[in-house]
Amino acid sequence: MNPRERRERRGAGAGRCPAGTRTVLALLPALLATAVPAAAAQGQLAEVTALRFEGNDVFSDRALGASIMTRSTDCRHWLLSVFCWSGSSFAIDEHFLGPREFERDVVRLRLFYYRHGYREALIEPSLDRNGDGDGVRITFHIDEGRPVLIDSLAFNGLDPPGDLDLLDDLPVGAGDPLDQMALGAARDSLTIRLRNAGYAHAEVLLDILIPAAQPYRARVNFDVFKGAPARFGAISIEGNERVDQGVILGMIPFREGSTYDADLVFEARRNLYGMEVFSNVAVTEELDAQPDSVIPVSVAVVEGDIHRYRAGGGWSTADCVNAEASWTSRNFSGGGRRLQFLGRLSNILNSPLNSTLCRDAGTGPYGRYNWSLSAQFSQPHLFSLRTTFAANLFWERQSLPDLFVRQSLGVDLSVTRGGAPGRSQTIFFQPTAGKLDAADIFFCSSFLVCDFEGIEVLQRSNWLSPVGIRLAHEEIGQGIGSAARYSLIAEIEHASRLTGSDFAYNLAVGEASGSREFLEGWVVAGRIRGGWLGAGGFGALGREVGSEIAHPQKRFYSGGATSVRGFAHNQLGPRVLFVDVETLLDPGDGGSAPCTPDQIIDFTCDPRTLGDDRFTSNPTGGSRLLEGNVEVRFPLSSADWQGTLFLDFGQVWSDDRSRELARLEWAPGMGVRYFTAIGPLRLDVAYRLSGGEEQRVLTSGIRPYHSAIDHDEARLAAAPDFVRSGRLEILPHPLLYGESADWSLSRLQLHLSLGQVF
Repeated sequence: MNPRERRERRGAGAGRCPAGTRTVLALLPALLATAVPAAAAQGQLAEVTALRFEGNDVFSDRALGASIMTRSTDCRHWLLSVFCWSGSSFAIDEHFLGPREFERDVVRLRLFYYRHGYREALIEPSLDRNGDGDGVRITFHIDEGRPVLIDSLAFNGLDPPGDLDLLDDLPVGAGDPLDQMALGAARDSLTIRLRNAGYAHAEVLLDILIPAAQPYRARVNFDVFKGAPARFGAISIEGNERVDQGVILGMIPFREGSTYDADLVFEARRNLYGMEVFSNVAVTEELDAQPDSVIPVSVAVVEGDIHRYRAGGGWSTADCVNAEASWTSRNFSGGGRRLQFLGRLSNILNSPLNSTLCRDAGTGPYGRYNWSLSAQFSQPHLFSLRTTFAANLFWERQSLPDLFVRQSLGVDLSVTRGGAPGRSQTIFFQPTAGKLDAADIFFCSSFLVCDFEGIEVLQRSNWLSPVGIRLAHEEIGQGIGSAARYSLIAEIEHASRLTGSDFAYNLAVGEASGSREFLEGWVVAGRIRGGWLGAGGFGALGREVGSEIAHPQKRFYSGGATSVRGFAHNQLGPRVLFVDVETLLDPGDGGSAPCTPDQIIDFTCDPRTLGDDRFTSNPTGGSRLLEGNVEVRFPLSSADWQGTLFLDFGQVWSDDRSRELARLEWAPGMGVRYFTAIGPLRLDVAYRLSGGEEQRVLTSGIRPYHSAIDHDEARLAAAPDFVRSGRLEILPHPLLYGESADWSLSRLQLHLSLGQVF
């Protein structure tokens, strides 16, 4: 090797400072003495009122600012801008010039460029006093210079073609700048991949050669020392007292003699923690054991409480005040089995708070107590390590406001097979006997079952017994200065007489979500969800009703705190308006009634003269769904607070309505989160961009009064010669409901809940 050539091993030192930087450092005391205000010379620090970078093209001001310690005085957060403009000290984050740190910042910037391949970068600082002499403006003048590029990239010690897969997606390539951070990440990635491929003692050395004749070209060699292929040796376990050793071995995804894989060691640790039986787990590889091709593993555990009792409560606009309690045995009858009893009660205090703090919790039968009792059992490693059986026996009362109330008793049986980390496949069967109440309007508007006898059949105790499969995949990736997470969920259900269900349907739902940190504490997140429902017949009625009937619990609804936040709970999508027939026949204060009895009977009644407050809006759900959310989450004044800006969109379509994407509803908004021990408390306010929408109108049918068969008290107050017919009727004229000006406070929607949207 030519003695003038430079060779660097394993990303070695930064080199000597060029003459320009040495001159700056030598003259820095004089610069400070002339540029910093007199207050600093007397021992008082000068405030940094501005900090700028000039000449930087490759790297942003934000990246350079993050590499130094000096900061400028600024507003603590843009949400406090009004207070900053008024000069309020609590909103202003003040920073002062530290001469010693400022000297080091020049070196820090030089090292920053050096490590990223720009080895000739020059940094010239300047300090200027403000006009009033109370502060100093700092400018870093940068000449980035010519980068050293990777001329060739070699990997010595690998055996092609089998080992070439190890080189996929490395963060460096020929022609890239000689970035030591990226080279180090590539070396670490290759080392990890080798150890996951069975080479427990693999090492990768980084060798950089810069020829004297070509100072801007670098030859990079990764010297790979794989070592001998290794296998797992004996597995020893200690620290367990109540948990059988066989249970612990069952949670370890490798056996003595299997090929070594470092990822499996991490998975073993995760599996043992996932049992929630151990307060501490240590899985240690004995890499120094002889022979080096056999790697013994020791597992040390510290058992925690086998039984756990929990109780808690909360509040949201949809559930009002709610409380729950649970008892869990995390090693029931040995074998790592889990048994949990759980009880939950919601809509507490809904009656007095419905008009204020619990606006989305429903009224009347919808606003009464909702509750659930369940006993959940799980059996891990059924037939294999990755297979789990679970059974959940439940009894509950649940309501969707203005839709239905359902009391049900059932069991959820499932078998889950775990694959690669973060992946699972679940087969489930959910036979449930349930009774629907307060769903008259729903069945009439959605299925055209408007006679009370047919509705009564639908409201009786019926079986809903779907069988299905659920696929889930979640992955967390790590990168240089960023972290990403994404998840995919797909679910397919089928119910028919073959599964023991009175309601027949096919259902498919898919959801994808992800988040990525792009600055420290700043995260962009998104989600999209879609669904399709193919309704079949209802066993007790057959198909003579002229409509396919899907259980209301399986129809799609949108709007609310975890959906499109510009709408109240379930208020996005197909809806129907209900108006009492007495309202249509009532002439009011000496005026004329909106409709006559004959107009109601012959379906010519026009309700459009009535105001919106005379109608109740009832969601009916749909058979097609598309909704999504995009959020930017950012830190506020402390780690406990987070702000967000978001844009939600979505729509629910029924079979008889257009499914054009132009009908998507959009709702921008902003929110605040406060992180508590049980999750983030979330306050969101959103604005829906759309105005009113035409809705169908339902009312009670009427017929003439017959003294032989009708009671006098059945007569209508506004039309004594008529009584209700026992049917609901759909009026022929749709009504434009909810119309407002382009900007109206009525379009604002407030949500308070616990947990992130996704």
